[in-house]
Amino acid sequence: GVKGVYKSTDAGQSWIRLDSAGSMDFRGIAGNSDLTNIIVSVYSTTLSDSKLIRSFDGGVTWTDLGITSDMLKLNSVAVSADFVKIAVVSYNAKIHKSVNGLGSSWTSMDAAGEKGWKGIACNSDFTKFVATVLNGFIYKSINGGETWIEIADSRAWGGVTVSSDFSKMAAVT
Repeated sequence: GVKGVYKSTDAGQSWIRLDSAGSMDFRGIAGNSDLTNIIVSVYSTTLSDSKLIRSFDGGVTWTDLGITSDMLKLNSVAVSADFVKIAVVSYNAKIHKSVNGLGSSWTSMDAAGEKGWKGIACNSDFTKFVATVLNGFIYKSINGGETWIEIADSRAWGGVTVSSDFSKMAAVT
């Protein structure tokens, strides 16, 4: 099939490609409850091709949020319930977050270290995170990314998700 961002408005019975997003190596996607706001990560080894794009109109138009040179190879994205704060993981790099308006500035969560990050999820108020490492462990932070602890055995972890209150987690291998 054709690479792209696809959306269903009928509980998955049919899917349409959001052509305005283009055709790139999309890896991560997150949205608000009605999918009017969508954010997508694009994996690349070059800064010119690595992207984080967002749509505020259900995928009709897209804006490049801009990333820093240490945010290449974007694998996954997580957003707060109010769709203002973003966290991203990059393969063999650090976890980054933006807390002041959808990517207007970025800080790295240095305590998490540089790993083969594959997936990330957060609770609704963006204070707790869980992240997976490909051929590694699952880590969590309950203090906004200041400290991280290992919580699962080493496997080929992929995507991860959490309940809004952080009491439940699920991950794939």
